[in-house]
Amino acid sequence: MRVLITADPGLEPITADEILELWPRSGAEPDPEPMSGRTWAELPHDADLKRARTIHHVIEVLHEDRVSSLDDVRESARTLDVPALAGASSFRVTAHREGEHAFSTDALAGAVGAALQRRHGTPVDLNNFQVHVRADLYGSRLIVGVQRTSKDLSKRIRRPQPLRTAVKASIAASMLRLVGAHASTGTLCDPMCGSGTILVEACETNPSLRVLGFDWDDDTVEIARGTVANHALQIPIAPLEISDLSARVGPTLDFVITDPPYGIRRGRRMRLDDFYTTMLDSIHRATTKCSRVAIISPRVKAMQKALANSPLTADRVIQVRAGGLTPHIWVLSKT
Repeated sequence: MRVLITADPGLEPITADEILELWPRSGAEPDPEPMSGRTWAELPHDADLKRARTIHHVIEVLHEDRVSSLDDVRESARTLDVPALAGASSFRVTAHREGEHAFSTDALAGAVGAALQRRHGTPVDLNNFQVHVRADLYGSRLIVGVQRTSKDLSKRIRRPQPLRTAVKASIAASMLRLVGAHASTGTLCDPMCGSGTILVEACETNPSLRVLGFDWDDDTVEIARGTVANHALQIPIAPLEISDLSARVGPTLDFVITDPPYGIRRGRRMRLDDFYTTMLDSIHRATTKCSRVAIISPRVKAMQKALANSPLTADRVIQVRAGGLTPHIWVLSKT
C-alpha cells in the first residue's frame, strides 16, 4: 500500500532512513517540500507500524487530486471508493490544511465526509468510529486516505506526571539514530534527563546499550524514576549537576543525548551562555575519544556562542518544528 507517513518537521530524512531499514523494499523518501513532516513509502498491509519509532501517523493513500475550491473538493471526493467503508459500522473524517484557502478545515472534512457518506451509506460517528478517513490539503494538493494508526505513535512514554517541556519520543528516537546509538553498543547518558524520555527510548530501541540518567533537581529525578518504572526498565538515575558529570563517570560515555534547560530553573532565569559553556565542557571531559553527542535546544545563539569556544565540533545541525517551537539538534563529536 502507498502510504503517507507523518513525523516531526525537519526530521523527514531520518524517518525515511528508518523506514528503509525496517522495510528495505518500501522505497521510502521524504516529501520534496522542506520541513513538511511527510515521508512517502510503499508498505505491506500487514506491516507492524509500531516498529517505527520516529513517526506519528501512517495514512494509506487512496486518492490524490488538485483542487482550488470547496466545490472542487466535493467533486473530487464524489466518486472516491474507500474499500474499508464496505460493511463498516461507522467512520469519521479528520482534515488537515496547510496554505491559504477560502474555507475552513472543518468545511474540508465536512465536504469529504458528506461525499463518502452519500457514496457508501456508512454512518458518520465522530467519536466511536470504526474507520478513520484523512483529508489532507497542502496548498492545492488534496490527499485522501485511511489512517492506519489509531493514535499518535510518538505518544508512548508513560510518565507519572506530565511535563510541559518533555521532548517527544519520536524526536528522542531520531536523536538516537543521528548519533548511531540505535544500532551500537556502549554507554549512553542523558545528564539532564527530565522526565526520562530519552532514557526509555534508548533502552527500548537498543537493549544492548548501557544507559545512565542524571538531573540536577531531586523532584525531577523521582519523576524520571517513575517513568522508567512504568516501562519496567532498570536504569540508574541520580541527582547531579552537569558540572560534576565527569567527576562522577569519568571519560567513559560513548553517547550523550540530552534536552537541556531553556533558561528557567526553579523560577529563576539562568545565564544560558555560561550554562551551555559549562555543559559542553563537562560533556567533553566525560566522553570517550570517539563519542557522539546530540543536543536539542531552541536557544540557538547561546549554543552557537558556547560551541565557538568548545572542543566539541558540530558535524550536523538540524532545525525541527515541535510544540510551537523551532529547536535545533546539534550532532557533535570531539575534535
